[in-house]
Amino acid sequence: MFEHLVFNQIVNSATGRNLDYNIYNFRTRGGLEVDFILQLEGQRTAIECKFSESVSTMDVNTINKIDKYYKKIKKIIIYRGTRELKEDGVWILPLAKAMQTLGL
Repeated sequence: MFEHLVFNQIVNSATGRNLDYNIYNFRTRGGLEVDFILQLEGQRTAIECKFSESVSTMDVNTINKIDKYYKKIKKIIIYRGTRELKEDGVWILPLAKAMQTLGL
């Protein structure tokens, strides 16, 4: 359900602002899965949604594997916590701050 909330917020905000966007899921045959790849106004962002109030190092390591498929992609983990963190090049943000960071 949290993924759906994030998806709907992104789509509604981008549509309401008349921004050019594309959003899709990403999964490899090897099992790497990222909830969303968002292309917004030419900028690509990998987005992972976590319905927890904390994010593990394993979550950060998993989203960082997207670099193999997309060079220079921004990475955000959206979670239910309240702190804004950056770990190993990955932003870990509450939903409202993530939307602001995305320009939505």
